[in-house]
Amino acid sequence: MAFWPPPSTAVSALRSLALPALLTPTIGREAEIAAVSALLRQPTVRLLTLTGPPGTGKTRLSIEIAHALAPEFANGVCFVPLAAVRDDDCLLPALVQALNLPEDKAQNALDQLANYLGQQQILLVLDNFEQLVPFAHHLTELLGRVPHLKLLISSREWLNCYGEYEFPVSPLALPNIKALPPLEKMGDYSAVTLFLGRARIANPNFVLDETTSPIVAHICTQLDGLPLAIEMAAARLRRATAAQIQAQLHQRLAHLSGPRDFSPRQQTLRGAIDWSYELLSEEEQSLFAHAALFLRGTAEALAQVWGKGRTSAEVEMMLYTLADKSLLQINTAEGENQPRFRLLHIMREYGLEQLQKQGVLATAQERYITYYTSWLESITTPDQVKGEKQRATFAAIDAENDDWQEALYWASTTAADQSLCLRLCDTLHLYWEARGQYREASRLSLLALAHSPSPTSLRAKVLSQVSFSLRIIGRTEQALSTLQESITIYEQLGDKQGLATNLHHLGQHYGMLFDYAQAADYFRRALIIYRQLAHPEGIALALGSIGLANLRLGQYEAAEAAYTESLEIREELRLEASMAHSLTGLAQVAQARGDYAQAESLLHRALHLRHRLGHRRHLANTLDALSQLWLNQGRIEAGLQLMGAVYAMLDEIGVMSSDPDRQRYLALGEAAVGPARAAQLQEEGATLTLDEVLALATAVLA
Repeated sequence: MAFWPPPSTAVSALRSLALPALLTPTIGREAEIAAVSALLRQPTVRLLTLTGPPGTGKTRLSIEIAHALAPEFANGVCFVPLAAVRDDDCLLPALVQALNLPEDKAQNALDQLANYLGQQQILLVLDNFEQLVPFAHHLTELLGRVPHLKLLISSREWLNCYGEYEFPVSPLALPNIKALPPLEKMGDYSAVTLFLGRARIANPNFVLDETTSPIVAHICTQLDGLPLAIEMAAARLRRATAAQIQAQLHQRLAHLSGPRDFSPRQQTLRGAIDWSYELLSEEEQSLFAHAALFLRGTAEALAQVWGKGRTSAEVEMMLYTLADKSLLQINTAEGENQPRFRLLHIMREYGLEQLQKQGVLATAQERYITYYTSWLESITTPDQVKGEKQRATFAAIDAENDDWQEALYWASTTAADQSLCLRLCDTLHLYWEARGQYREASRLSLLALAHSPSPTSLRAKVLSQVSFSLRIIGRTEQALSTLQESITIYEQLGDKQGLATNLHHLGQHYGMLFDYAQAADYFRRALIIYRQLAHPEGIALALGSIGLANLRLGQYEAAEAAYTESLEIREELRLEASMAHSLTGLAQVAQARGDYAQAESLLHRALHLRHRLGHRRHLANTLDALSQLWLNQGRIEAGLQLMGAVYAMLDEIGVMSSDPDRQRYLALGEAAVGPARAAQLQEEGATLTLDEVLALATAVLA
């Protein structure tokens, strides 16, 4: 059934977005699926919230509804888990990330989402929204900007937003245990049907008969028909009879001592979790509680954080045991060679509560933070982030994204050792730069600095790093103030290398302001210190920047000499990413002198290096130099297409262009083909994928 207006032909279709697969059938929710689907088909229903206490199956229901409606949304359905999102300023960026959109410094997340989605017909499923209810106004703002967007929310409480439709998710239907129906009618009650379905997975020999029927009815009733609790109870049939489960569960509920301000259903669910937890051995209990620290953990990481002397293989086997008991989930993502575990949100809360009750939560969090800090430090050594291993290193960091972000959050809010937060930011700064995540780097680094005020060398280092990110995203005044604080600390500590680094950053700052004479002065001062320290990488860095300043000043011989010396050092050190800097600079010098063949040869070498290393900003810079070369050579159409592609790439990663020659080269192209055709060619280039851009570049180079 189509219920949308026809999509605009000017809007590109959103690429297909996968929904989580449901490995077992959803039982007893047919009416809810039909009712919610019917509501969402109505044009006036844009925001619908599934509400209910923990364990009612809101997440599963939302996924089932999304699968049912997916064919009816022309541009797809996207599932967005929000359990790890806590802050106002992280909500909309989480949607940006879920839609696989790059950071864009030129617009905020709301504008980016609105501009990208435009007229697209899409359903966003936002899961675990309860901690974000105070910030729900962002959703209504987004709905106001995107006319064909619909939102399906799962939350423990409704959002209280204008236009919101609330759909309470009730427990499953229960038989009346005081007047049990005949055996053949028991299957009419969805709670019993769910128990039977999961029971047969745990114990294929289990049957519902005259003996077990009343027992199952009592179990389901004691669990208030909550699907999560029923599934956990049924899983115990692997090792216990239904009668034993009923007796044990009843005893546990009788001694429940949860807070009185919890709803009865919450207390019942807590009792079910208490009971399952206490059926574990002491070692399993400890493992489960420590597993709750993680969002997407591995056995190897848990073995280290748990610290009980178990090998990662032993921990993995224990995790599978916990998974068999429905206490956590294990899967292996595509492209990974080791399984990862995760706990449902309520189970994770429960596990962390156990650590708190035992008085070890702070210690466990510190071990978790320390583990990820040490792990990041171990894989971000210079040879792993600046050489041939960089791509593999950054892919490994990508895979652990959820947990190192959690470690960073805890480090900035709970850790006794404040240096841990700064250490995390220090290890991540090159990763953030390579991924073009300058906004994220700025936000998290400033948070870390706010919680670690002592004037240490580490603070000065992170101040210097964040000044770079701030400068790239256009916050130049804040970039300069953080840099000045860093310089002050380094001067107080007598740290010459740190001072040289910051003098270089000051040069970059003035370069972005087009004051190349001042920039060159700071670069030369940094070079003097690097030579005194016999620091070859720093010497090459300063020389490369001096080359750029001289190039901008029209001092081509001096620029060539500086670039050549920097290239020689970088080749000796095998710093491939930096070699591409020097090659691009030498190509620009050759172009300025009119030696187009030499410029093209050098750019070909630089382009090969930068594409292989995957650094988007630097790749864009080399492609920019190539587009200018083509325009000088009279390859007007290809040059304008490439120019459009370059600035689209820079916009994607949120980088401000600091090239003073853009307008001059654009004018050259417009003079050749006219402003309208020039604009059309740039628009064509802006729509090219990265592979298409590289194909264009290499085809012309060939």
